[in-house]
Amino acid sequence: MGRVDPLHEAFRPVTDGISMDFSITPEELLRQADGIAVVHLDQLHAENPVDLVPSAGVADRRHTLEATVLRPIQGTRAGERLTLAWGLLGADPTEVAAALPQSEVLLAWRDQDNTIPAPAGETPESTLVRDLMREGPWYELPADGCLPSVVTSAMWGGDDRTMAPWGGPSTVAEMEEALRAAR
Repeated sequence: MGRVDPLHEAFRPVTDGISMDFSITPEELLRQADGIAVVHLDQLHAENPVDLVPSAGVADRRHTLEATVLRPIQGTRAGERLTLAWGLLGADPTEVAAALPQSEVLLAWRDQDNTIPAPAGETPESTLVRDLMREGPWYELPADGCLPSVVTSAMWGGDDRTMAPWGGPSTVAEMEEALRAAR
């Protein structure tokens, strides 16, 4: 019996049977992303999703994810509070919010021209929409018995083939190192 990944399990009902290729290389991620950072996930707002593409349906709705930058890689600075738009593909946002990793997470995003509702106390104009890339977030599942630690993503649940272009990192720090080496 393998380890259980609560975040991947929250996505399983909507991702089972979907073929997704997330075997992006560090170089490709650096080219495609406007920002990349190791962060702490602060909160996912389960209520009030935003349709960045009107009439696209529930799978294209975005929920607001707040994070704090711990170690910037590109397009941000340490200590910055990020507001990101996360497409949950129809997964239950309450389950996803409850399963957010408390450890360090690697996020990559693209900047968007759209606006989303701002967190309490901020105006929508002050909130840049950063659309979380589908490849992440990446986080570490710790060693469990005879199973070593592994870097995984909510979308693909630790499939080792997806990490082959990265040299098989088993920690978020190793992913960060691969990105810094690729610059």
